[in-house]
Parts: sequence; structure tokens; C-alpha cells
Amino acid sequence: MSNISLYHSVCLYRSDNSSGSTGDRFYIQKFQSNFAIIGDDRWRPEHKVRRINFKLPVDRLFWNPTRFRSIEAANFRQSDFEIFTVSTSKMNISCYFTAKQMSWSEGFTDFSCEFQIELTKGVPFGEHHEFVAAVKWFFVGCLGKSFNAFALRINRLTIEQFIEEIENKGFAPEHVELSGPNDEEIQNAVDDGVGIIWASPVKGDSNEEIENMKQNLAAWVERLDDWKEAYAHMEKCFMLRGELSSERLLSACKWLESIKTANHQKIIDEVAYNDWLQEILEKSKYYKLDVDENRIIGAVRVIQNESHRVRFERLVESIISTDTRFQRVEVDRFVRDLSNSQSLRGKAAHSDIDLKKSDDIDEVARAIFAVEALCIQLTMLELPWSDTARERLIGHKAFQAYLNLS
Repeated sequence: MSNISLYHSVCLYRSDNSSGSTGDRFYIQKFQSNFAIIGDDRWRPEHKVRRINFKLPVDRLFWNPTRFRSIEAANFRQSDFEIFTVSTSKMNISCYFTAKQMSWSEGFTDFSCEFQIELTKGVPFGEHHEFVAAVKWFFVGCLGKSFNAFALRINRLTIEQFIEEIENKGFAPEHVELSGPNDEEIQNAVDDGVGIIWASPVKGDSNEEIENMKQNLAAWVERLDDWKEAYAHMEKCFMLRGELSSERLLSACKWLESIKTANHQKIIDEVAYNDWLQEILEKSKYYKLDVDENRIIGAVRVIQNESHRVRFERLVESIISTDTRFQRVEVDRFVRDLSNSQSLRGKAAHSDIDLKKSDDIDEVARAIFAVEALCIQLTMLELPWSDTARERLIGHKAFQAYLNLS
């Protein structure tokens, strides 16, 4: 008999009633739960998640008919199902094929892929979602498409402990985590696939591509602490790709603000700045200006950093210098659209943009697409891509969307 544990529950209402004939009282409470954990035993609050299995709708990235024929010929040899394994300081990540054996032959059908994360140390339920998100964000960024992880299973045991439990007892508990989309939505996501994958920097159809994927996934996860906010805003932008709105513009600008390499650089060194500031403060006292000193300091501090235009010129140049294929970019127009995004951001935050006007729509569209194009390149720029992967990165959907506006 299965046990169901509910987590992150909210009490919608409670009531009590009494029976007139017997005098008994009945208490009713209605809850809404975000997560249900189903297994042969109860998942308790003190239990730690050590291993997570899940699926992402990225099967077509790994579509490899030659490999599938090898699996059939090997007659279910485990090593033929393995796609890759990556070790990081936070977790070990593996990906493998799954398939159904045909009842009428020795062949296989319904090939899919599944991911497994084994954490370096166990974490309470709920904290494991960040590790799943880190892997998901990698493929979301590469493909320029938002999607959810599904078919989640969690385990209290490492893979070695799990195998040992099976060998000793013939049974090891495993729990299914239910939340979010229903089965029909999940199937649609799988059937939908990930759209066009030719522009994705990652592919899994050869050993060379898989090896480069492993290097980049490891680097992506290792920098999670500094980049998680940028990853989340990136996913939000791709989630809103079907609309032009103030919300999408704000998400794009927040994505940019979360990338540390995109921060304003100082154009005046600290010694010169302090001398300059001190002279200004003395002049304000000399002329008996009725201005609070902190306001003066705040205003001068802004001047210490490069302007939006200078910053965007530097960032665009850093991208274009990586490959000659970026010569399609009209630098002046790109910098102008990026600079314009900063003034539009303030309007969007105060709902001052009227998207019913065609001029406003065009202006907002150019700003959104420009910021997203810059951000996707900055997010991917420092990862160890192979030359062939970088060639595909130039064709990324978020970057091409801006170029196609011209």
C-alpha cells in the first residue's frame, strides 16, 4: 500500500459541525499542497534527499540511431544505455537512455533519456529543487526554450547504498514526487520536443559533442552560486518569448543586472575620485548650498562609473571580437537599442509604456531583443565551448531574433 506525504501545504478553510442526533462533533479541514511524495513508506521531514531522477524534454538532442542499433545488438548491456556522467563539487550528474523492450521481439522501442543527480551531501526536501533547476537551466539556456523537469523520483540512498539494499533485502524504497503539470501536459512537452536544435551549442549525437557538453555542464554548475539569479531571469525571459510586455522587458534588464561581468566599470580611480569628491564638498560649503552631503556623494558616485553607452560599447565589442561571424551586427544600432532599454526599464517599472501604440511596441521590441541577445552571449561567453559549438552559439534563437529585426 502506497504512502502519500504532502509538503508545502496551505490550509484553505476549516470548520466544525455537530450531529444533532448523537451530539458528535465533526472537524473538517481543506488543504492545498504543492508537492505530494508517494512511496512504500512515509517520507518524513527529517529525511534527506541524496539522489534525484527526472526527465527533461530534450530527447532530440541525444537522438542517435547508430547508438540505438548498438543497444539492440548488445541485448540490454548497461554501458550502451549510458550517455554521460559529470562530477562537480556539488553533485554527480548522469544521463542515460531509457527504452521499452518489445514483447514480440528482442528489440527496443520508445527511446527516451533520463537524468540522475547524486548529491554530495543529503539535503532536506525542497532544497533539492535548486540542483534540478541548475541542470534544467543549462539546457534551457542552450535551446532558448523554457520547459519543466518531470517524472521526478527522489531517494534517501546513494546509488551504491541503493544497490546494496537491493542485493541484501531484495527491495529498496523509492519515492515519486508529484507537482506541477499533469500527464497530458508532460506528454505534449515531450512530443513537442525542443523545436529547432541546430542552433544549440550543445548536441549529443557524437562522442566529441558529448565530451564538450560535459565540460560546459560542469562549468555551468560550478558557478551556480554566482549565477543562479541570472539563470532564473534567463528562464523567465524565455518563458515570456511569446509576448511583448513590460514584464518581459523588466526580466531582460534584471537578467543583465544579474551578470557580474556586465556591471559598470569605474573610469576614475579611487584616489582621484576621493580628491574630486572632497573638493566638491568643500565648494558646496563655501557657496553655502542647502544640499545634503549624502546627496552630493550619491550624485558624484554615479559619475565615477562608465555611462550606459560606454558600458554597452565595451560589452558588444567583447562579443564581436570572439568571432568574425558577428560582423552582421550593426554596432551603433545595437548600442543605441541597449542604452534605450535602460530608460524604458524605468517607464516599464511604473507602467508608463503604452503598448497599444505602434511606435512604443517597436521601441520596446528592439530593447527587449537587444538585451536578450547580449545576455545570452554574456551568459555563455566564458564557458569552454569547442569551436564547432561556438559556431552554433552565434545562431542562438535569442541572438538571431534581434538580428532579424534589422
